[in-house]
This record gives sequence, structure tokens and C-alpha cells, in this order.
Amino acid sequence: MDADSLAWAYLLREGCVYNKWEFYGGRYDEMPRKTAECLKGIGEVGIDWNKTEGPRDNMESEFQDTFSDPVYVKTMTGILVLRDGRKFKWGCNWEEPRNVFEVVAAFAYVGSAEEVAYNRLKKNGELD
Repeated sequence: MDADSLAWAYLLREGCVYNKWEFYGGRYDEMPRKTAECLKGIGEVGIDWNKTEGPRDNMESEFQDTFSDPVYVKTMTGILVLRDGRKFKWGCNWEEPRNVFEVVAAFAYVGSAEEVAYNRLKKNGELD
């Protein structure tokens, strides 16, 4: 499994399809129906790995209170493209591992992107 595939597996496990960053909450505004649609699409038609780029890490600002500076949150985002051409923006909050043991813990049981999609659907009771 290459680095991009591993990053996508993590993003599919921890993230969601979103519309925009929520400054007043420090997270992406999840679109549950779109998230489920994408996960089902992965199982039905698969991921177009030639058009899907690897996720990128970003910094987003989060509101704390009126009299303080914003806090910056590390995030991971990417646009996943299915083989039928549908595109989905994925995002999650992301804390970089500080040492090799945190890397192992974060990615130990990720599996492939397709396995992660199936397991999320199964866990949420959304398999047909």
C-alpha cells in the first residue's frame, strides 16, 4: 500500500464528506448523506486512483472566544473521485504523530480504503 492509499484509508475512517470548515466549532460540517453515498459508491464502482490525489494536511482557524486569537487546527483534506466520475470533498481534524509509536497506533488497523468504506457502512447499519 502506498502513502496516498494509506492516507485515504485514514481519512475515510476518521473523516467525512463536507461542505465547508466550521470556524465556530473547529471541524468540518459533515454531510452524512453524501458521506454514506460516497462510501457506498466505493463499494459499487470503486475509486478512480488516477484522478484521486493524495490527501493534504492544512491549518484551519477555530474561534475560542471574543477576546482571544483564533486557535489553529491541523486538518487533512482531499477530493476523492469515483470511477463513475462523482467527486467528494473529504476532511478530518488531524494531529500529526509525535513519534513512531503514534504512527503505528494511528495506522495499525486501517486496511485499504475499500475495506474502511465497507467497515464504516457495516458499523453504521447502512449496508443493503
